Amino acid sequence: MYIWRPILADPRMCEYIDLNTRLTIDDLANFHEALDLKEAIHEHARKEQERKR
Repeated sequence: MYIWRPILADPRMCEYIDLNTRLTIDDLANFHEALDLKEAIHEHARKEQERKR
């Protein structure tokens, strides 16, 4: 799943061919950090919405 997560993200962060040709493992790790941050922001917003109800 580590390779597929940035490809399946919405919006897509890269194409599979990019991972095979020009991107590095560091690039892939950066994609995961960005996706983790995005998920944390959404989770925080969800909890804030629930708290306000």
